[in-house]
Amino acid sequence: MIPKTKSLKPGTDPFKRCLKNLLPAFFLFYLLLPLLPSKPTITRGDFKKNIILTGSIQAQKAERFLVPATDRWQLPIKWMAKEGTSINPGDPVVRFDTASISTDLENAQASLELKQKELTQKKADLQYQTFELNLSVKQTEIEVKKREIDASIPKEITSKYDYDRVQAELERSKQLLKSTQELRNLKLAELNSQMKTIAIDIDQKKSELEKLEQQISQLNLVSKTKGTMMYGTHDWTGIKIQVGMNVFPGMCVASIPDVDSLYIEAWINESIAGKVKPGQKVIFTLDGYPDSKSKRTGTITNVFSNAELKKLWSRAYYFKVNISMDKPDTALMKPGMSVKCMIESAHYPDVLLVPIEMAYFDGQYFWVKPGGKEPLKVNHLDFNEFFLAINPNSTGSKWVEEKTTLEPVDPSQLHTNGNNRKGEKKSETH
Repeated sequence: MIPKTKSLKPGTDPFKRCLKNLLPAFFLFYLLLPLLPSKPTITRGDFKKNIILTGSIQAQKAERFLVPATDRWQLPIKWMAKEGTSINPGDPVVRFDTASISTDLENAQASLELKQKELTQKKADLQYQTFELNLSVKQTEIEVKKREIDASIPKEITSKYDYDRVQAELERSKQLLKSTQELRNLKLAELNSQMKTIAIDIDQKKSELEKLEQQISQLNLVSKTKGTMMYGTHDWTGIKIQVGMNVFPGMCVASIPDVDSLYIEAWINESIAGKVKPGQKVIFTLDGYPDSKSKRTGTITNVFSNAELKKLWSRAYYFKVNISMDKPDTALMKPGMSVKCMIESAHYPDVLLVPIEMAYFDGQYFWVKPGGKEPLKVNHLDFNEFFLAINPNSTGSKWVEEKTTLEPVDPSQLHTNGNNRKGEKKSETH
């Protein structure tokens, strides 16, 4: 059975009907044509190379709150005013834990009281011993006077035995008086010495007590200026200071910066430190406000000559770079805010631009490969992460020019002697 074919309507053109069906496909191809991959070519334009630095806003002038020096090698933070709050003169800012020092203070007070009681007891002993010793000396003096009276009897009216006996007793009385006086002086000197020693101990205890009281008073830090509270960072770990953290004497735990003295403190790797110098212009953005309106300008004021090892970043050394801001927004900018700085290290107008992915570096020279040609060695002006810049006025090859199509360089085709293969003339662009 022969199938029936659908008849065309009178006046219908098959070609027009086919064209009508293909028209949407042509329109879609036209829209996607710019998105199709194209062969890379050499372009012409301005070349710029920028150095990106990270840093933070700092204040040249600020009231800094340091951990006071005490007998402890570290102190825990008990309380801090909230970061970002407004501080007035006289307001408390930081309080350290005084528990251990308070214990020492109580022990020192108890020890001082014991010494003072001991001194009082020694004074009473001195008075009593002085009375007893003086009484003993007085009695001995009376005994000596009695012996002197007995010895004053002439020997003519008494026997020789009695006379000699009385004289001997007088001599013994005098010796006893002398020894009694010496014993009194020795005892009194010993008691006075003990009292002086106790008095010295009391002065030492008072000095220790005053020192501890002074340390406790220093553990409450009070503001002298008006401003905004800013927390410091730990010198060893780089972590922001928080309540409960153990800190060390001399460490800055907080500050109240002067907003009229803001600047940027950035760091540059040692490998590119030589490319920045004072006077260069800087474009920076606040990381907290990355929109284009927040781009601002500044100038490098100082590049420090001493490198520092940043273990938290890498094993490399970094140099500090200070940047002044042209128009600091004190209402928006706060110390501690992180910023990204861009420094223009090279600018070549109207040069040939080779896509960096189409250039090959052999460790000494860059090579490019025009379409269908041998790889050519080129002397470049500079390069960045996108392009290789070549001076268009000093090229030595007609194949290295604007709109030249490029192909990937095969390292096996490079010429170690710098000449083209098959005896071709050496071609090099400058």
